[in-house]
Amino acid sequence: MDREELVCAECGCVIDKDSNYITLESGEVICEECAEHYIQCADCGEWIHEDDSTIVNKHGQQQYVCEDCLNNNYIECEECGEYFYEDDMNTAYKNGWEVYVCDQCLYDDYEQCDWCGDYEHIDNIQEAYDENGRRIDVCDGCIENHFVWCDNCERYVHEDYYNYEQDCCYDCESSGDYRVKEYHNRPRLQYYGNAPKNWKKWHGIGIELEVDDGEEQSDAIDDIQKAIGDEFVYFNHDGSLGEYGFEIISQPSTYEYFKKQNWKGVLDACKNNGYKSHDAETCGLHVHLSREYFGNTKEEQDRAISKLVLFYNYFYDDIITISRRRYSDAQQWANKYGADYEDLTQDDAKQLVKSKDHTRYRAVNLTNTNTIEIRIMRGTLNYKSFMACIDFVVKTAIMSKTIAYRDVNDFNKWIKNIDESTKEYIKSRGIQLEK
Repeated sequence: MDREELVCAECGCVIDKDSNYITLESGEVICEECAEHYIQCADCGEWIHEDDSTIVNKHGQQQYVCEDCLNNNYIECEECGEYFYEDDMNTAYKNGWEVYVCDQCLYDDYEQCDWCGDYEHIDNIQEAYDENGRRIDVCDGCIENHFVWCDNCERYVHEDYYNYEQDCCYDCESSGDYRVKEYHNRPRLQYYGNAPKNWKKWHGIGIELEVDDGEEQSDAIDDIQKAIGDEFVYFNHDGSLGEYGFEIISQPSTYEYFKKQNWKGVLDACKNNGYKSHDAETCGLHVHLSREYFGNTKEEQDRAISKLVLFYNYFYDDIITISRRRYSDAQQWANKYGADYEDLTQDDAKQLVKSKDHTRYRAVNLTNTNTIEIRIMRGTLNYKSFMACIDFVVKTAIMSKTIAYRDVNDFNKWIKNIDESTKEYIKSRGIQLEK
């Protein structure tokens, strides 16, 4: 055989020197047909058989590498088992062991301990309360070293927030119920309804109902939790309420899930324990809507929300009537933007939604990162009024996605999809609707 001939190391055929063959690191050559089963290592550039290659992830891209590059530059994710470039991996902890995880698995399965700052597997994270009584998420190691179990309220509190003489935490020592936390001290958010797996962001709707003038706080909360469970709602103090007043706050959920809950039982529990809401004259009913409610992109969301601002501005007086608020009270806690509709143009509304320079005490509060808050509704313990106000807020928010700017001053188009019971409630407040 001619020394100049090239022979394929795979099939043994003689290779034409002018054909597209490849040369391996060993010096062997592979013909064009057999080369279809070879891949060039993305790191070192050497040709390797596809059976000897491994799919890896590097800087967000999938690629193939040889065994040597795999062993030298990549780490297997503890959770998903895929290989990632070592600089793209995260150090975390699981069951007391240090592990390496990819970004997605870190997001899905791990949470940062609010005390030590390490990322721990979610199975090793617990709810606890810090030295100031604020709710935090803490890993098992920090729980063991720095926190104490309070038998009275059945929760972990920091050792500095525990009264060893009274053998209870300082919340249990106070006159109010320990389940009523300080303002914005909330439990871990948990989404209810048809939620995606491992959901972590604020999504859906949620309400804050303020109640006041009662004294049997613990009895009221016991009865509320009997009616609706002890996880879907939680309780906060509010500076605008009396000593035993509190906010009933729902976890985020779909509107469908929200309506199925025993809200009549919650409202009756408040009334049966001496609480008021509408009649207390200090209470509001605030509805939070996630920004995703208004569209899939920020541009879609901003456009819909700007129309909602125009709607509440244009029909401010009518909506105050629907809300049952006094005009002066609404101006203090849930005012419109500008003195009247003419002061707020379409362009003004669009700019307002993009801006951070505004107050939260508006009918449409734009200051929150994840939600839009409708603050104009007055608190109520009347079930029909309660559900009608929430339905009005939710359905008009949904309508903002499709209604045209030219129709923002057409009230009947805004409410065409609300429940019939809500329309009856609106008419009972003296608002005339088209038939």
